[in-house]
Amino acid sequence: MKRSRHGFTLIELLVVIAIIALLMALLLPAIQKVRAAADKMMCANNLKQIGVALHNYHGDYNRLPPGDALPHRASPLAHILSYLEADNKAKQFNWGVSVLDPLNALARTQDLKVYMCPADGSAGFVTETISGVAERQGRSNYLATLGGNGWFRNAGQGAGAFFFNSKTSLGMMTVNDGTSNTVIYSEVKRGPRPGFDDATVSTRVPPGTWGASTDPNNVNNKVPCAACEDRALPVLNYTGCQYWRGLLSTGFYTHTVPPNYRGRDCIRDVGIDSGHYAARSWHIGGVNALFGDGSVRFATNNIDLEGVWRPLSTVKGGEQVNIDF
Repeated sequence: MKRSRHGFTLIELLVVIAIIALLMALLLPAIQKVRAAADKMMCANNLKQIGVALHNYHGDYNRLPPGDALPHRASPLAHILSYLEADNKAKQFNWGVSVLDPLNALARTQDLKVYMCPADGSAGFVTETISGVAERQGRSNYLATLGGNGWFRNAGQGAGAFFFNSKTSLGMMTVNDGTSNTVIYSEVKRGPRPGFDDATVSTRVPPGTWGASTDPNNVNNKVPCAACEDRALPVLNYTGCQYWRGLLSTGFYTHTVPPNYRGRDCIRDVGIDSGHYAARSWHIGGVNALFGDGSVRFATNNIDLEGVWRPLSTVKGGEQVNIDF
């Protein structure tokens, strides 16, 4: 007796393929959301570790590290390396000379995992020739808060926890705004990216257009001027690309614009001593923010700039802020 042979018809095969494609279409977004949530959590954990390191540094020196100071010109992230179980890395720095000195070449050229947010997939980096040697610079997704004013040397009411030659203590926050009401660190997108992505470059605005950087009441130190959006002007592309350097263009962001600001960052070209740098991330809807008490909270893109975001950045502002965001 001849046995009949069974198999799939073409229609059945096409139906199976269509079902598999539908399942993949349904599952992939869910997988991407889970991955994005995990990256966001890891970024927040990095900030928490930075917060613990800053508190431990404060325990030893009774203040937070300076935002920038002579002679080394190092960033706060460089100062807290030994408090992040990176003591060998910290010992690579010679604190008696500038971070640009050849003695600090090895320390300048390495990435640290705790300073890199996994949500940022940028492979971009800055290569800078220092003392005749081309170096790929160490990067970071976390920058210090300059405050609600873009002037780098401002120690007044609009100042944040970090600025040039700052010596901020947690006690200053307790007396004034409170550590739980003061943001001290947040996220940025690393650059440079192809085509000079607005999120990773800053327009270099001529001093004559900007005005006096030494005047904290200069309106251009508080909000970006029209020239910040001038695409014909030259740019800087150091954002997130030199973790060790305490310049305004490399180590700081400001609360003069909201998180993930859609405009272009900008800086006063000569002296690079005033600027507007937004907190930015690849997370959906906002950025992680580290507060003075060590907590990390998520600040949304639509946060009230004048009523919440700017006041949260100041140490001496004394504002009453509702931070239920």
